Amino acid sequence: MDPASTSPSPASCRRCGARLGSSGLGGLCPRCLLTDALPTESGPTPPPDSTPGGDSKPAIKPTPVLLRYFGDYELEGEIARGGMGVIHRARQLSLGRLVAIKLMSAGEFARPEVVQRFRTEAMAAAKLQHPNLVAIHEVGEHAGLQYFSMDLVEGPNLAAQLAGQPLPASVQIGDA
Repeated sequence: MDPASTSPSPASCRRCGARLGSSGLGGLCPRCLLTDALPTESGPTPPPDSTPGGDSKPAIKPTPVLLRYFGDYELEGEIARGGMGVIHRARQLSLGRLVAIKLMSAGEFARPEVVQRFRTEAMAAAKLQHPNLVAIHEVGEHAGLQYFSMDLVEGPNLAAQLAGQPLPASVQIGDA
């Protein structure tokens, strides 16, 4: 038996961090493999850690052409990826405003308890009102995909801003 065929696959996707089963081809989850395979308006999507110049403003990656329109939203590009979803910059067509829209990563293949956790996160955040919190506009499902839309906040990514260190209480985001 070939030793290479029995070696364990990585525990998580090297791009988005999703848990990998036995199908982690090249260290990527099926979603990231599919994202790389889909055509985009400006070519292949670079890995998230390859932003040129190290700008403090996050790079917006073009959204694959096949996902250009999502219900009432025109997706302009990917802003970030998290444990449960991918956040896109989008234009809400009916109101003509820019928003951020979070699409659940697992999409239509998500287990019911994961869908419920995603919706609970959105509903809990929608109940909070504070000038320093992002407002949630809409929670829904379109074509089998769970999503919620929220205010678009321009500026540096909070995780990059913190760089693994706590933010001093006297410092405003963007000043550090």
